[in-house]
Amino acid sequence: MADFTDKVVAITGAASGIGRATAQHLFSTGAKLSLSDRSPIPLEQAAHSILLAHPDRDKEDIMIAEVDVTSSNQVSSWIEETVRRFGKLDGAVNSAGISAVQMGKGRIRDLSDDNWALCMSINATGVFYSMRAEINAMVHGGSIVNLASLAGVKAVPAAAEYVASKHAVVGLTKNGAREEGKSGIRINAVAP
Repeated sequence: MADFTDKVVAITGAASGIGRATAQHLFSTGAKLSLSDRSPIPLEQAAHSILLAHPDRDKEDIMIAEVDVTSSNQVSSWIEETVRRFGKLDGAVNSAGISAVQMGKGRIRDLSDDNWALCMSINATGVFYSMRAEINAMVHGGSIVNLASLAGVKAVPAAAEYVASKHAVVGLTKNGAREEGKSGIRINAVAP
C-alpha cells in the first residue's frame, strides 16, 4: 500500500460513491484530505465515518467544504482555502458527477436543453474548473485523477449527454497531461 503521509489531497464528490471510497482509502494511508460535495449533510457524515475508522488520526487532517463544481468561484475558493489550511496541494481526485442513470434515458432527438446543460455543467465544466484550480495550486508538482467512464471512450445509445460529458473529461485529461507534464503534474483518468 502506498504511503501518503503528509500528502494533501482534494476530492470532489466526496460524500458518496467512488469519491467517498477514495477518501477512506487515502486517509488510511496517511493523507490529509480536503473533501467537497454539494450535499453538506452526507459530506459531514462521510468525514465523521472516516475519522471514526481512524481514531489515531487528528480531526484537523480533514477539511470539508460545501462546493458546487459548476461554480468556478466556489471551486477556486475551496482549493485556495485548502492550500491556506494545509500549506500545499499534492493531489486531487475529481469524482463529482451525475450518472447516466440519474439523467434518465433518451435519444438525441428527445434530449432536453436542460438535461444537456445539467450533465455537461457537472461532468465536464466541473472537471475543468477543478483541474484549473488544482493545477494553479500545485506549484511543486502533483497528481490529478479524473473520474471518466467507459462511456468516455465509446458510444452508449440513449445517453448522449452523459457520453459527451465523459468524452470531454477524457479530452481534458489528455490535454492537461500534455500541457502540465513538464511542470511535474501528472493528470490521469480512470474509466470505471
